[in-house]
Amino acid sequence: MNIVLKDEYSSVHYAAQLDLDGRDSNKDVVIEQAMMTGNDNLGRLVSVNFISDNNYNLSKRTFSESLYGRINRFSWDDEPVIFSGLFENNFVTGNQGYELGNNELGRICYSGQRRIRADEKSTKTINVPQNSQRLLAVSQQIMQGVNSESIEVDYDFSGIGNGRSIFEIRMYDNQDISWSITGPLSGTIPDLDLPTNIETRLSQMSSPGLSIATYGYHFSGTYHQYLAKYAQESRKTGQIRGAFFDNWEVETLYIN
Repeated sequence: MNIVLKDEYSSVHYAAQLDLDGRDSNKDVVIEQAMMTGNDNLGRLVSVNFISDNNYNLSKRTFSESLYGRINRFSWDDEPVIFSGLFENNFVTGNQGYELGNNELGRICYSGQRRIRADEKSTKTINVPQNSQRLLAVSQQIMQGVNSESIEVDYDFSGIGNGRSIFEIRMYDNQDISWSITGPLSGTIPDLDLPTNIETRLSQMSSPGLSIATYGYHFSGTYHQYLAKYAQESRKTGQIRGAFFDNWEVETLYIN
């Protein structure tokens, strides 16, 4: 079990790992001061230069990657903190999100996120994605093509942002139904003839939503090489996720 004492009013934070195997579940677990105040338990400040066009909406987050998934997820108002004495694989994320307004498509919100591996040894720079208007322009072209019932719809996100490999468009309805298309950053969405039962479900959505995103891990290969590498890395078991997943970047439009 992981325990973190996070002081909201100072930069001093502590963490500890407790082994509960073999403990009597009927007895309280006593957390003693010595378990939390060693050098390895002390949180370390991560010096990060966040570059963003909207600092008011900027959020700073950290987490640790473990064999059991992500742990120690925190948001920070000031400099982020990691517990590198206890956890070797730490990450810091810069995220900005805000509303772009309303148009004929609906209410449009934007989110941009960049994540890198973190340590306290050197200053890091996170260029938070800030291409909301360019992403919106291409997305509007896609929606105009779909609404005009074109047989095929061309799109091109290849010049927007860095480190991307994938384009995704997803329809959803309060999580009851979700239907998505993924592909390369530029290409053509074909005329899709869906099964009747799926078409019916989509036409009956009570609170439909649509998201359009581009994302990737700063992989330099082609789209198909990315898919092969992603599949190879994802199939690895019994170990912490590899360096392929360290550098994540994504921008998303949400239309409701």
